Amino acid sequence: MSYRLYNRLHLGSHSEDKMHHTHESTFPFFGEDISALSYISWEREIDDLVHSFHLRHSKYYFLTLCISSFVGHAKEWWDYRQSRVEKGRKSPIQNWSRLRACMRRTFIPPSFDFDREIEKKKIEITRRKEEKLTILLREMRELEEKERLRIQRREQKEREKFEQELREEDEHQRKEKEEKERKEKEEKERTKFEEKERVRQEKEFKRKKEEIERKEIMLREVEIQHPTVSCINKGVIQFLNSLSFVINSFVSVLPKIVFPPSPIIPYSSKDLQK
Repeated sequence: MSYRLYNRLHLGSHSEDKMHHTHESTFPFFGEDISALSYISWEREIDDLVHSFHLRHSKYYFLTLCISSFVGHAKEWWDYRQSRVEKGRKSPIQNWSRLRACMRRTFIPPSFDFDREIEKKKIEITRRKEEKLTILLREMRELEEKERLRIQRREQKEREKFEQELREEDEHQRKEKEEKERKEKEEKERTKFEEKERVRQEKEFKRKKEEIERKEIMLREVEIQHPTVSCINKGVIQFLNSLSFVINSFVSVLPKIVFPPSPIIPYSSKDLQK
């Protein structure tokens, strides 16, 4: 007989489907791990529930809830026991106390030392906690190392960027300095050239003026020696005086202007006589 058939025979009006839908999430399952400690832990949880259920429901209803929580190995054990009950080899279980006593005999070996097992369980729990803590600390160190490397890379990039900006600024200043020096040098050379050109022009104008004065003197000597050409000489002298005035004016007001040298035609006494 299965435990569901047993429930129907002993519970009467209490519907199994209604019981499963109402209290399915209340009772913990047992059967995947059938070690002694797992069973003791499950038994303690059932004991915490038994008083509240007995106040509202019958002891058979609570027994059915306990049986419905069996899975895996526990369910197989219960089905096997119920088959032996049908054959008359086992007496039926009708309440939680008898079920608990039967399960203790089945799932807790006689040599089981509760205190020792609890101590072993505590040691195992402590070991697992230490392993989890070790893993957590390792992950934290890895995260810290990643963060440190990230910060280091960021600082390296910022430092490289700053150094690049400094190099660019130095290069810009160097170019500005070179350009300034070049302009100053060109300005000095231009000033020097203009000064030389001004001196050359003054010398040239001075030479022309002396040449004109020399020719005037020559014309006067020719006039004295040959009176017949005095009228011609007067016109030439007036022309030479005008030319001398123009040259003197240019020398005084335009000292920096470069004039192309004008050809000077020498006049001899024979030309004047002709």
